[in-house]
Amino acid sequence: MNVNSEFYNHLGFLFGSIGVILGVFFGIIMIFRKGKFTANANIFLGLYLLCFGLRMGKSLFHYYYFIETAILNIFLSIFLVIGPLVWLYCFHLIKNKTKLNTLYTYLHFIPFFLSVILSAYIPAIYQPYSWVFYFFIFAHGLMYSLYALYWVLRSQRFYENVSKGKIVKNWLTIFIASTIVIYINAVLIYFNIVPFYPSSSFVFSVVLLILIIWGFYSFDVFSSDMEKYKNSSLNKDAALDYSNELKRLMNDDKPFLNPELTLTSLSKTLGITSKQLSQIINQVEGKNYSQYIAELRVYQAVELLKTNKYKHYTMAAIAYECGFSSISSFNIAFKKITGKTPVQYKQTVKVY
Repeated sequence: MNVNSEFYNHLGFLFGSIGVILGVFFGIIMIFRKGKFTANANIFLGLYLLCFGLRMGKSLFHYYYFIETAILNIFLSIFLVIGPLVWLYCFHLIKNKTKLNTLYTYLHFIPFFLSVILSAYIPAIYQPYSWVFYFFIFAHGLMYSLYALYWVLRSQRFYENVSKGKIVKNWLTIFIASTIVIYINAVLIYFNIVPFYPSSSFVFSVVLLILIIWGFYSFDVFSSDMEKYKNSSLNKDAALDYSNELKRLMNDDKPFLNPELTLTSLSKTLGITSKQLSQIINQVEGKNYSQYIAELRVYQAVELLKTNKYKHYTMAAIAYECGFSSISSFNIAFKKITGKTPVQYKQTVKVY
């Protein structure tokens, strides 16, 4: 017995098991995760994680034990679920769909249901004509994933909130690209370019860990607005009403031009508590108070840089006109939101 080979086999099994456990665990969490606009998107993400977890669990089990061909084909058919789940997750997350179109959703899973029904008649791997089935499941998932990636990258703006849109776009890009990596690895395994074991478990576990870490710290995908504000007295309808009132206030009176503006003083103007205002900005706008005010000030600066009246103003003067207390905070916020420094932006903008 090769000791090194045995060691790596056990190490691969352990690492693959971690991926399976995490996939099933977080999949179940996401399926039951509540959210104002993300409930349906969370369900699709949860099913995605759960299906991949079960799929990899079968692979690890099959490495040690015999499984009937029909059962193997059923688990292999899970690949026909992944692509549609990727697309539906992206679609519902970006469009903020609160209602699920049941018929439209089921249509995407017809190939999976047919594959399960016909699982006993599908030839085992490397038998005559088995390549047709394998080609179909890999092409099916890759087509869904590549189209979803194209759709996400082509979209110019997901939300009125630019900063939130960038975060969502980056998350979805990583999410889809990770799925494509798993499919490519599966294709390489089929053609014996890379070994099935431990390649599949290793790639799956690494991808899953990247998604979980990125989801936690960048996109906050596993958070729940309902949990965060479960003790709040402000219901959804009231929050939307106050949000509209806040937008009217910002458009008409522009209190953000005051560098001394605080969350507390703004909440008093609206007649609500600072905690309630923080909840409204977080849930409706998708950002915290500081980000919200900074974005309004930057957009005001953009308008001033386009106006002939302010073309001779220094950047410091523009910053103070828009409510920034320092030129450094102005430069940082402007670059983060527009992707350019104020000077760079001024050089490209047309003054009217």
